[in-house]
Amino acid sequence: MLPGRLCHACRVLKVHGGGTWSESHQEALRRATRRFADWTFGDRPDPSTEVWVGSGFRGAVAAALPRLRAVVVPWAGPSRELIQEVRSTPGLSLHNLHHNAGATAEMAVALLLAVAKSVVPRDRALRQGDWGHRGRAASARLLQGGTALVLGYGAIGRRIARICRALGMRVAAVRRRRLPDDPQWVHGVGELGRLLRSADAVLCSLPLTPETEGLMGERELAALPPHAIVVNVGRGPVFDESALYRALAEGRIWGAGLDVWWNYPPGGDRGAPSSLPFHELENVAMTPHCGGWAEGIDTHRFRELARLLRRLSAGDWTANQVDLERGY
Repeated sequence: MLPGRLCHACRVLKVHGGGTWSESHQEALRRATRRFADWTFGDRPDPSTEVWVGSGFRGAVAAALPRLRAVVVPWAGPSRELIQEVRSTPGLSLHNLHHNAGATAEMAVALLLAVAKSVVPRDRALRQGDWGHRGRAASARLLQGGTALVLGYGAIGRRIARICRALGMRVAAVRRRRLPDDPQWVHGVGELGRLLRSADAVLCSLPLTPETEGLMGERELAALPPHAIVVNVGRGPVFDESALYRALAEGRIWGAGLDVWWNYPPGGDRGAPSSLPFHELENVAMTPHCGGWAEGIDTHRFRELARLLRRLSAGDWTANQVDLERGY
């Protein structure tokens, strides 16, 4: 977890870790950033704090920290509430990390394969001694030669696209703002309706913003071919909950792999992820918003956080900056 060479322009930042950090994580962060970050943790941040890292930030916190310049969330998607808190505090910037982009992309493709090959119902049947799925070609989809439509061509979407191409799929992608160096198969959101009609799989890694909420509604799902598979590792409400359930329950699309949801248990580990019985559908593979987690992921997180703090300490306050208007 070495932070790399320290540039001459770097200075030591006063950094506070908000929320709960284990002693081992505190020590790892201090060790990784020892040349350019002076850390505090706990409920009482130092009044000279310049960067807040972690959870628990509120506007009232900023009022007690006159030197605060930046809030860093050590994950990819800041909440709407946090974005609003930062927007309401003049002179404050918001930054995030993409350390788990690889893990999340792998989960997206794992869900795609699980649904395409009916892994869940086949596994469940064989555990009961039922070999009925053997030799049934109709219970599996061939992805090779098909088209994968990636919604959101950021850190996660780019990795999803590469893996899908390695599977022998054609790839198209949609993003809100096309960049000059984007491949020709990256399109603006205005092309979504046309692209859906020829998509064999739709893999979503979009953040939740006012523009993306409900983006995949009744009309968009109806545009998909009946053999299409949808995968969502972005945010649940990008898909209209009722419209997606109906499309799956009525067999209007092949299936779905879902790692993100509409309901989350408040302060616990029990609770239904949706108000609708997705769990009763054989053509759905479900995971509990764990796509970004894998063994050793904290090592990647601390390395990326160290790189970000080093850039901030060198005066680059645009590093990994979240656009507060767009929400990502």
